[in-house]
Amino acid sequence: MNFNMAVFKIAKPNGTVDDSEKDLVMTSDRACIIEMFSGIAEITTDDDGNGTTEITHNLGYVPMFFCFDKGYLDTTYWYPMYSIYAKATTTKLILEALYLDANTTYQCFYSIAGNRNDNAVGSGNSNVTGKIKIAKSGYDAEYETDIRNMNFVSGYNVWKVDTTLSGSFTVDTDGDGAGTFEITHGLGYVPMVFILNTDEGKMLPYTVPLFGGVFMLYWLDSNKIYGEISGADPSTTLNFKYKVLRDKIQ
Repeated sequence: MNFNMAVFKIAKPNGTVDDSEKDLVMTSDRACIIEMFSGIAEITTDDDGNGTTEITHNLGYVPMFFCFDKGYLDTTYWYPMYSIYAKATTTKLILEALYLDANTTYQCFYSIAGNRNDNAVGSGNSNVTGKIKIAKSGYDAEYETDIRNMNFVSGYNVWKVDTTLSGSFTVDTDGDGAGTFEITHGLGYVPMVFILNTDEGKMLPYTVPLFGGVFMLYWLDSNKIYGEISGADPSTTLNFKYKVLRDKIQ
C-alpha cells in the first residue's frame, strides 16, 4: 500500500523551505539519524593493556554507531575513535582496548542509532515511540512499530547539526608538512564533531603510520576543537569541512 503524504520541511536561518534539500535543516522525505542508545562506557585493561566492554542493543541487525574515546593521549580531551576499537553485531556494540596502558580504565562515549548503515527497512521490533512520527514512503506512521521504517520519531534523540557553528577552514602546512588548527565552539560542554579533509575526501582521524604517511587527528573539550597534522605535503594549504552537533558527549 502506498501513502501520499505532505512533506514537512524546516529551513535554515535566513533560508526558505523552497531551498535545495542540502540547505534545509530537515525534510520528512529523508531519514534522520535516530539515536536509540548513548552513554559513556568504561574499559579497564589487563596486564597486557587489553580490555573489552560490551553494550547490548538487541536490535536484530547491525546499526549505525559512532564513538569518541578519552584517556589515552590526554585525559582532558575526547578523541573520535582513536585508541578504542569499536564493532557492532546484531545484538551488541563491542569496544576493545588493545595494547594500551596496563591496568588502566578508559572512557568511551557511544551513540547507537536505530538506522541501519544501508538505511534498509525491516520488521519485528516494537521500538517506535513519541507523539510526532514520520514514516518512510510506503509505511503508515500511525501503525508502524519498527524504527527502521521511520524517518523521524520524537520519542528518541536525533543528531542535531548546529549550522552556525559548522563550516570550513584551511590549514597551511610548514616545510615539514605539519600544521595545527584550533576552532572555538564555546558550547560549555563537549559536543559530537565530525571533520572531513575535502582534498582527500577522508574523515579524520586517519593515518598511515607504517609508511610514514599523513597523520590527521582532532580532539575536543568544552570550549574548542583542536587538531594536528603531520606528514602532509610541505608548504601547502589543506581544506576541511566540519560539523558541530548539539548532541553532548560530556
